[in-house]
Amino acid sequence: YRRMLFIGLGGSGGKTLRFMKAGLNEWLESHGWDEGIPSGFQFAHIDTPTEPDGKDVGDSSIITTEEYLGLVGRGISFEGVANNLDSGPTPHLDLGGWRVEPANLMVSIQEGAGQFRAVGRAIGAAYLPQIKSFLNQAVNKINDVEAQPQLNKLYTKVTGKPVGAGGQSEPFVVIVSSLAGGTGAGIFMDTCDVMRH
Repeated sequence: YRRMLFIGLGGSGGKTLRFMKAGLNEWLESHGWDEGIPSGFQFAHIDTPTEPDGKDVGDSSIITTEEYLGLVGRGISFEGVANNLDSGPTPHLDLGGWRVEPANLMVSIQEGAGQFRAVGRAIGAAYLPQIKSFLNQAVNKINDVEAQPQLNKLYTKVTGKPVGAGGQSEPFVVIVSSLAGGTGAGIFMDTCDVMRH
């Protein structure tokens, strides 16, 4: 089986990731696999709030704290995010024309980007190094020396066939996001750029 990294962006992406992970757990159990989700399958959820939302769709603990990156810490306002962007060594001229003025935003980013794509994009730009570091950790896990052998063992258990010569494949990344929301839609392009890099 191929090594896979599933990335959920924003609230919708995170909810979809939880359903995917629950489905994968059921599929593994139905095939008699009792070693948990193989390390060659990784899940990474990125959203604005410090804590993940979506508890209304079932067990929110299915995405672990290691698999979740909340971009905005407790007590951080959008004004703080804007100041973070403005305090860099070079001005972000590329943000001109679409970035929301903090005084005009009537949404608490502690609960998300309020379905404002420009707010999500500004938050993503301010925390891009953290996003890159978080995704690097997930990539390192699917590239771990034990990841592919464990997937090969799962393949043999499910199909009853040995893995062919080589038994190694390129990793595959799936990014799940709403395109009409706030955080997910706002950070979608930048996350794709980080993954390509």
